[in-house]
Amino acid sequence: MKILAQIVIILSLTLGTIYATSDTDGTEFVTSFLYKNAPDPQNFEFSLYFLPTTNTTTSVTYQYWSIINSQMVKTTFAAKYKDSNKHIFAYNDVITDGHYSDGQPKNMTDPRIYITSTAPIKVIARVVNLVTKQGDMYLVPSTLFASTKFLFKLPEPVLGKEQVVHLLALPNRDVNAQVIVTGPQGHNLVNQTVKLNGALGGNQITLPITTIDIGPSIYISSDKPIIVIGAVICANLNTFNVNAPSSNNTCDYAAYFPQQIGTWDCTS
Repeated sequence: MKILAQIVIILSLTLGTIYATSDTDGTEFVTSFLYKNAPDPQNFEFSLYFLPTTNTTTSVTYQYWSIINSQMVKTTFAAKYKDSNKHIFAYNDVITDGHYSDGQPKNMTDPRIYITSTAPIKVIARVVNLVTKQGDMYLVPSTLFASTKFLFKLPEPVLGKEQVVHLLALPNRDVNAQVIVTGPQGHNLVNQTVKLNGALGGNQITLPITTIDIGPSIYISSDKPIIVIGAVICANLNTFNVNAPSSNNTCDYAAYFPQQIGTWDCTS
């Protein structure tokens, strides 16, 4: 995992020099960390890397609702070019546990981390269990990635493990969103309209799912652009393996930002 982290950071720094205007670069980001009911929360590290894409020191500010302190926390620092600029968050300060994994949308304490910078940066998120080494590292897109329509499926989890989805409003933009969850046989499991509070510290929506199969399809439609993040706590690494499992390590954590549904002109 350490080697992978170094590779991702070095690659991002290199790409940042060449492609300074890629979709992941920006000056405004909304993200969150996704996990659920970890038996060993003290072993987890949640971190963000802030990588300036131009040869300059950039002022970066991030804000989030601290569960430990029950208040907004605001941090501003100087992000140096070609440094990792790593910031670490505690499990019990950014993760709200206790939601039933029944596949129904639920209000949750604001998990958003709102990031702004004075010049374009890349943001990389990392979730890792420092003991088991299970985890994931992924690019956080800028708020330009926000959209109003999403359709996606999450990777298959190991039996009894959760899939988790966060619906996040952009700051100060209240949102109404329709969530439709469809089972593998095509029947609706959920068809519900939910509200997202745009105010920093306001409730957002989580969709915790425990499945015994490949998992449902999730369709989200909102009246204003939102950010959607999905994660699988224990993704089944042997899903497509028709032979015997290749190792005793049969699952790993996985997270990503589902892409918006594209639109095409089908009449011309």
